[in-house]
Amino acid sequence: MWSELLVTRLFLLTETLFDSCHSVGSFAFLSGGLHVFRGFLRSEFSEENLEFWLACEDYGVSRSNLQKTKASSIYSQFINPDAPKEVNLDAETREALLSVMDSPCADTFKEAQQKIYNLMAKDSFPRFLRSHQCIEAIKAF
Repeated sequence: MWSELLVTRLFLLTETLFDSCHSVGSFAFLSGGLHVFRGFLRSEFSEENLEFWLACEDYGVSRSNLQKTKASSIYSQFINPDAPKEVNLDAETREALLSVMDSPCADTFKEAQQKIYNLMAKDSFPRFLRSHQCIEAIKAF
């Protein structure tokens, strides 16, 4: 059976990875936690989901004069059907994104980012929490 300390660490890991991404106090652990999660996703051939989510986070805080270039890069890397790191988005979301690529705004990718977040939260992240990589990270935390 899991000890109370291990369960607490598991909870902290979960909270830190997805709900406290901008907390200065958790920055050192977040960096390590994301590294472990990324490694897990790589082993499942789904690292592109986290990369897309992180690219959207970066895009959302970018200066407006950089948004068109960054939006184009995100679209070509992750959204385009021929993208090298294509993420799993429905056709309606893809079409909506394509229609705003000429004049993107700060929240252009919000809906798509949320869909990929939900996919990770419901699919990859629960498997990660049960993985050897996660258990070892929790022990080290």
